[in-house]
Amino acid sequence: NCKGKNAYLLEAPLLGWRFAGGLLPLADVVTSQVELRSLSVKELELAIRTRHKLSGYELEFASGGEYIDEPEVAQRFFDALHRRSAGSFSLALQMYTASLDAADAGQGRIAVGALPPSPRRLLEELDDETKVRLHAILRQGWIDIEGAAQVESTSAGAAQGRLDRLVVQGLLRKEAGGAYV
Repeated sequence: NCKGKNAYLLEAPLLGWRFAGGLLPLADVVTSQVELRSLSVKELELAIRTRHKLSGYELEFASGGEYIDEPEVAQRFFDALHRRSAGSFSLALQMYTASLDAADAGQGRIAVGALPPSPRRLLEELDDETKVRLHAILRQGWIDIEGAAQVESTSAGAAQGRLDRLVVQGLLRKEAGGAYV
C-alpha cells in the first residue's frame, strides 16, 4: 500500500547491486528485493510470444531461406535464442527483435530470420586488455582522453587511439563534449 507515497521500481545486475549495497545502506530504502533467475527455453518462448502478440501479427520462421509455419523450425529458433541469451529475457528480446526480417501488413505476418550473434560471445572474444579498459569505463560510466591516459599510464595520443578503436568496434560512443561512454 503506497497511498500518498512514491514507489519506485529499480532494476540492477546482481553484481552491481551487491557492489552498491556494500557502499550504501540500500536495505534502509529498498523494502523488497526480487532476484530474477534465467528463464528456461519454454518460459523464454512464452514470454517472447506473449510480448509479440501485442503486435497483432502472426509469426513465421525461416528455414533454409524460406519462411514456413512448422513447429520444429520455431523450436530450433527458440532453443538457439535461449542458448545465445543465457535465458535473459531482456537480451533475448533484443536478439529476437533484431532477427525480424519483414512484415506483411496485408497478410498480418512478421517473418523471423536468423538470430544475430550473441554479444556475450563477442565480448568473450575480446583480449584481456580491452576487457579491463571497458570495465574501468563502465565503473564510472564515461571517460575522456586525459582520464584514459592517466588510468593506462600512457600518452594522450595513445589513449585516444585506443578509445577511438573501441568506438569503431561499436563498444563505445563518443559524445559531443569529448567523453566516451
